[in-house]
Amino acid sequence: MGADMISLSIVSIRVLAIYLIVNSLNVAIPILSLPEAMGSIAEIKYPVWVGYVFIPMLTGTALWFLSPAISKRLSSEDQLSNFDLQESTLVRAGSFLMGIYYFVDAVPVIITTYYGRQAIAKEMIGTALISCCLIFGSKFIGSIYRKIQNGIA
Repeated sequence: MGADMISLSIVSIRVLAIYLIVNSLNVAIPILSLPEAMGSIAEIKYPVWVGYVFIPMLTGTALWFLSPAISKRLSSEDQLSNFDLQESTLVRAGSFLMGIYYFVDAVPVIITTYYGRQAIAKEMIGTALISCCLIFGSKFIGSIYRKIQNGIA
């Protein structure tokens, strides 16, 4: 994989990391900054803070610092033409990033419904499982894409 593709993967992973961190701050700052909300901070349960603030923030921080290693993991060792390599690498990186996004989106809902002793949102559990498949199966998805492209071309 060319150095420019690794750089593109690093940048795209870091953009998602920044989004996750800013989105978690978007949840936390209004609650903490409003004077009338100071009384309601104690009412906000710990799992809500964990689900909507800490998990996205920790995930974003981890993605930021691990982005070079993740982009190398997503790279391919196959001897293909440069164009095929770039396309399949983009498919790998895209499926990985979509999986991370949907997982971080589903986990807070699962945590808060479980803690609130409400009916667990089964669609969010399904979303979390599918997102895990996207995260851990990104190389497989890239190889399937490459096989489809080679069969069509």
